[in-house]
Amino acid sequence: MASRVALFGALAVTLAAPTLTFAAWAPNGTPLCTASGAQQSPTSASDGSGGMIVAWQDRRRGASLNDIYATRVLGDGTIAPGWPADGVALTQSGLAGPPCAVPDGAGGALVMWMDSGGIYAQRVTGGGGIGAGFPANGKLVTSAVTATYGLDRHSSNTTWAVTDDAGGAYLLCIQDHFDGGLYTGTGVEVIRIGPDAAKPPNWVPTLGVGIGASDLGVIAQIAPGPGGSCLYAVITTEDFPGPELLRSAFAGRIQSNGTEQGQLLPRYLTTNGPTPGPVGVSIAADGAGGHFAFKLDSDGGNVFENQGHHLTNSWAETWPPASHVRFTHYPVSDGGLGVFLVGPTGWPVRIEADYFSSTGTPGWPVGTVVLSEPTEFQKLVTAPLLGGAFACWSENAVTGPFDIRAAYVSSAGIVTQGTAPDGSPICNATGSQLNPTFVIDGLGALAAWEDQRVSNAGDIYANRIVLNTTTAVPVTPAAAGAALSGFVPNPSTGAPRVAFTLRNGEHARLEVIDLAGRVVMTRDVARLGPGSHTIGLDGAPLAAGVYLMRLTEGDRTHTARGIVVR
Repeated sequence: MASRVALFGALAVTLAAPTLTFAAWAPNGTPLCTASGAQQSPTSASDGSGGMIVAWQDRRRGASLNDIYATRVLGDGTIAPGWPADGVALTQSGLAGPPCAVPDGAGGALVMWMDSGGIYAQRVTGGGGIGAGFPANGKLVTSAVTATYGLDRHSSNTTWAVTDDAGGAYLLCIQDHFDGGLYTGTGVEVIRIGPDAAKPPNWVPTLGVGIGASDLGVIAQIAPGPGGSCLYAVITTEDFPGPELLRSAFAGRIQSNGTEQGQLLPRYLTTNGPTPGPVGVSIAADGAGGHFAFKLDSDGGNVFENQGHHLTNSWAETWPPASHVRFTHYPVSDGGLGVFLVGPTGWPVRIEADYFSSTGTPGWPVGTVVLSEPTEFQKLVTAPLLGGAFACWSENAVTGPFDIRAAYVSSAGIVTQGTAPDGSPICNATGSQLNPTFVIDGLGALAAWEDQRVSNAGDIYANRIVLNTTTAVPVTPAAAGAALSGFVPNPSTGAPRVAFTLRNGEHARLEVIDLAGRVVMTRDVARLGPGSHTIGLDGAPLAAGVYLMRLTEGDRTHTARGIVVR
């Protein structure tokens, strides 16, 4: 597994050149497609060089004809050479469902969707062409799904296709079974396809790996796993034979050759007493070959409690049994052994972020770090970024249309709001902006969304999201334990000082890392003891640029961003 320094370096190198040129990014976003008819349900995949490929469901041929189109936007906000205005058609079947895209590893993307008869896939190259060997309307991947329910039985907060890190994808396939018109049960499988949308040579199963079967439907989620594997979490429900509505939750890992290993997530009594049944699951990889699994239990009434689990690569549990945490569908790894839980809670709605260490210890009092308090929110998507969690969503602040918002939270509980490159809102244009999707790009992201500023039919717009450090809001040191405030002042003029707080006297190390991923300063700061400290940096003054600071204390890591100017 690459170190966080290497990961930061790889991300930052791709960002270094594009961040100097933002001319093509218009206020409130740059149009990617304004064709007639409705464009909706965008999905995105990184092109591997600072830009992204965006695909969407398109009705330019008529309100009843659902096609799939795609385009590629570069890091500077321009459409890549070779791509036609308003995108290239990936299928004109007229029956395509919302798409899901993954990188193909060669500058293009593999795009999947539900169509008449099954799941189809189309490969689009970085130059805007259709991949060799692919028909004009895509290639049938599998018909082993229920046409009506095959891809909509999972939570709307999850995805049904994830990358295999080799240009292909894992797909979540759900199929209802009938005998003489009578429903007999539901099966759920995970299949893997390569960049050619065919079964990879090393994939042993004939088609898919069964991860659950029941006679009353399933709830399932998949996520990218370590080493090109696929993680899954699933709830199966049984009515007969056995106890009425007996629910079981499982989580596991499928290797790139189709080998599967899973386990039952234990049942625990709720505080209300009755044996619970799971009603929600989520899963995410950690940074060391293991994973986090979460299960929302119900007592059958109004008591809901979430159980968190952390499993190492050898399937050893590191969290205490019955570890109660808030349940969201958005667990985000810190790149090590900690995890963020980001999502909406309560009423009125609050989008909150919590953090838990490798032992299940909360990083701050649960529910005290708030990203936003909208009147309503429409969709939330998350991803790891520089040891923290990045989130983007659509919200309605008071009344009127929905806008695009984003924020980053570090493992110290410091929240940094996302803005457009010029510091303006990402998008608060007239009309609503819905269904955001994004790819991480260095110190921020490229985001796309469905835009209704012209009409409710919707167009596709995009913008670059940068993190505005002047809006960073930390939790109190007493709540978060160790904390890293960063450069003082920020920006600094060549010889900055670094402010931080230590929670105890255990081993602590402070590092400063440049955009190339090089560690330019390391200092053992444990001897300073608990409390707040500000220290100068040894050696020559830092060159102008952006730097990452990283404070490691015991099993906790905190990051902050600083800028040196001349």
